Amino acid sequence: NKLIAHIMREDMKKSLGKPPDFTTGTEVLQLIASGSLTNTESIRRSRQKLQQHNPEIRGSKYKQKQSSTRDFKEQLSFHTLKATYQNPEHYELMKAGWKNPSFDTASVRFGRMMHKLLLEFEQFDDDYFVFDDRDIIEEIGGARPTATKKYKEFKQAIEDANIEREIVSLQDWEQACTMLNRLDEMQDVHDLLDNTLREKVVSDTLLNVPYKGLIDVLGDNYIVDYKTHRGDLSPDTLEKVIYDYGYHGQLANYARMAEAEKVFILFQQTVYPYTPCIVEFSVKTLKDGSDYLLKMHHNFVDNFDQVGMMRKDCLAYSI
Repeated sequence: NKLIAHIMREDMKKSLGKPPDFTTGTEVLQLIASGSLTNTESIRRSRQKLQQHNPEIRGSKYKQKQSSTRDFKEQLSFHTLKATYQNPEHYELMKAGWKNPSFDTASVRFGRMMHKLLLEFEQFDDDYFVFDDRDIIEEIGGARPTATKKYKEFKQAIEDANIEREIVSLQDWEQACTMLNRLDEMQDVHDLLDNTLREKVVSDTLLNVPYKGLIDVLGDNYIVDYKTHRGDLSPDTLEKVIYDYGYHGQLANYARMAEAEKVFILFQQTVYPYTPCIVEFSVKTLKDGSDYLLKMHHNFVDNFDQVGMMRKDCLAYSI
């Protein structure tokens, strides 16, 4: 508030040509109406940007909050928090390198590929290889070319040569390109995604526990999350998906860390005609998401000590 007052004082001196001490209330209102005073939101965002790149000018509250952060081995992600809420033993297993099978289904892998194409297209070839077997199938011929030794050796050679990349089928690649073209046709999608930051890493603490997140799209005071979706696009279905999968909690946390006021999900069907749908969170949905986040957070704190070890041998709840 002091910074805003100082900047507006300078604005009034420049606009009126006299000290602000001699400015009337009417003159101040006229300056506001004419847009002569710097927008308060612009001041806040500029201060936030300066503090982001210059930690030494951050306030005492920030430093106090950081110094009181609990000594967890690493920052928590929402996915880790959710998995721990569903089964606290998953947290210790994931720390040891266990991969939750629910994070690696065919639909999750396809959604991950779509994220890469939509948000980081220039990096796609670094992480993915499109498996095109049309030529080898034509060369082999016959009723079951994929069952032959030659085809299996060809496929194994491709896998060996791309061990650091995820291999996707030609069918999935062609569908993904069609879906991208569908998004590109939509001006509303361009308005939401153009001139924004992509795959933005954010971090903060919640009640002295460190959190991290990866925001798909960070715009001017809003965030966007892209979700592939196989079901229908009715409001009732989408609301159920948002609550059942905890998207309201995930994005409420991201919005908190990014200090964004608005939250959008860009859903896109994975069945023809690959229809997109933009959903904006209401105040109620954001509030419900924050409550859901806090419930999972308290569950985590109740079950784990400061170094991430379970407090009890066996789970015990009072419900």
